[in-house]
Amino acid sequence: MSAGHLLSAFITRAYWNLKLRKPAAGWRILMYHSVGEAVPDDTRGFWNVPALAFSDQMAFIRDQGNISPVALSVGSGGCDQISLSLTFDDGYVSVLKNAAPVLCKIGLPFSVFVCPGLMDSADRFYMSRAQVLELAKMPGCEIGSHTVNHARLAELDDAILTAELQDSKSRLEDLLGMTVSSLAYPQGSADSRVMLAAQKAGYTLAVCSRTGINLPGRNSMMLKRTDILGDDDFPMFRLKTLGGWDWHEYRYADPLKE
Repeated sequence: MSAGHLLSAFITRAYWNLKLRKPAAGWRILMYHSVGEAVPDDTRGFWNVPALAFSDQMAFIRDQGNISPVALSVGSGGCDQISLSLTFDDGYVSVLKNAAPVLCKIGLPFSVFVCPGLMDSADRFYMSRAQVLELAKMPGCEIGSHTVNHARLAELDDAILTAELQDSKSRLEDLLGMTVSSLAYPQGSADSRVMLAAQKAGYTLAVCSRTGINLPGRNSMMLKRTDILGDDDFPMFRLKTLGGWDWHEYRYADPLKE
């Protein structure tokens, strides 16, 4: 665990002990990337959760009586409980090979955000069209858009922004034979302009990278998520799931206000 992550872990435990002491109710969305396989340009291993750790995390979710797993499309069950959704960004093959079997066995719904531009590429880390189709047929799986080329949307001009959003949606719909209405903003690059463009492109739900719990009234086009990292030990995962990491949202501006 890096020095920065050790400091964050200390603050998280202090935040839990001093302020919360009980699970934070609301709709929590966990953000994963790869499971059980290292990914390119991730020298610190942040985006790869070890397969055994992932299995332990899913067992924890299954066994918690105060956590209600829900599909992302279903949303929160209310503010008096923890509704929890699982999401995976980028469309890595490891999600199909290592994460989906665990989730299907336990019976947990999950959403996977893929980039059509990376399917069938020479990069073996990303799922092919056939693998995305295979994943989409698994119980509890929902496929969403992650733009065509994993673009930083807030940095694009209006024309390219529209193309990234619309083309990704239409290409996935053609492949899957069903409506794709959910979006994950790549690299957390989103603001009010991007959100409005996503709505215009036909999306009805979108997730960002801002940490925190989603309470009633949160805009469905800028839902917060809690990132689960490869060097999170089990106590840290537990605290993140129950709300101990929510202090982290105060470090950054809310994309809704930008």
